[in-house]
Amino acid sequence: LLTFVTGTMLFGRRFTELCFRYADMPLLYHRVCNKEYLKKSLWRRYAFLAKHSLVALSGVALFVLLVLFISGIKVSAASIVFLLISVECFMLFNELYYLFLYYFFQPYTVDISVKNPVVRVFGVLEGLFDVGVLFVRGNLALVCLPLAGMLLAMNLLMIVMQGRIEKTFRIRY
Repeated sequence: LLTFVTGTMLFGRRFTELCFRYADMPLLYHRVCNKEYLKKSLWRRYAFLAKHSLVALSGVALFVLLVLFISGIKVSAASIVFLLISVECFMLFNELYYLFLYYFFQPYTVDISVKNPVVRVFGVLEGLFDVGVLFVRGNLALVCLPLAGMLLAMNLLMIVMQGRIEKTFRIRY
């Protein structure tokens, strides 16, 4: 279970690096990238990451059901559904978090290093949050409700700030 969640954490970061290196950087360098392209690419990549997260969640669900079947442990359906909702919130947060940082702080330079100090601060906070989640025992609502709130806030900020994308998304040297 931890492997799936860790994989989505890495997928979101690597996905944005690949998007910058092979799609956006050449367009930014040649000044072909406009506001409409950025809006369209934001929502296409958002849909791609959400779809990837649902595919990963189906893998997690199959794994959990297989482990429960093999071990013979009786667990209520509500507990399984709540576990899967918590895992989905965590995976979506980690994938969309990097997309949010990518479009609104554009952290990468030409050599794919991160020089934006705001992104470094967010990276430290994200690391502390990810480690803190590992120490949650018992009720997963302690994690699920704040994650759902952060996801909602992130989605609202993406909608509100899409008008400023061309100002924040530029090539850095």
